[in-house]
Amino acid sequence: MSPKKEPKEINLEGRWKQGYKRQIEMYQWILRRKGFQVNDIGYFVYVDGQHYGIDGMLDDTENQANMSFKATLLTYRGDDSWVADALQNIHAVLNQTHCPNHGPDCEHARFFDGVSEAMGESGVMNGGNQQMTEFISSDLKAAADRVAEACQKLQQSLSERKYLESDSELIDFLRVQLQGGEDQLRSIAEDVSNRDSADD
Repeated sequence: MSPKKEPKEINLEGRWKQGYKRQIEMYQWILRRKGFQVNDIGYFVYVDGQHYGIDGMLDDTENQANMSFKATLLTYRGDDSWVADALQNIHAVLNQTHCPNHGPDCEHARFFDGVSEAMGESGVMNGGNQQMTEFISSDLKAAADRVAEACQKLQQSLSERKYLESDSELIDFLRVQLQGGEDQLRSIAEDVSNRDSADD
């Protein structure tokens, strides 16, 4: 069944389309720094499936489906004057010792606050991420413990010769890989804790 309303004309307006504009401006900025002559005008090709006024996609033979698409060429004049400052700001943020405050519309902040609320802790919208760090670190250590237990079971099975000799080499290889994963998990957990302590 086709929609009752005819679809709106395709354009570059709307919040989520701002990312497309920034992307083409970033490309313009990069290419200019590479020495290329780049026009301010760029083009987007938007291809949209057509379903208005069309009842289904099966043809008369009922064993083949077809769908029509409409291609729209959108012209956009880019302005890359913001890129250099944005990159400088990004570099400055990445080199801070503390995470910056979340913006009011930040989806990650809403997630962290939801986790904190579920844990019965204070919000982390503006800093205060110690509880979250402890939670992540303890979770990583618990995962490492489970991996260590799996390694022990594999080692025990090998010593009891529960596998065919032809499979033992593969099983031992998997055990070694798991051991490496355990070590890495513990290392990450320790690094998370150390970074939080250093920030304090």
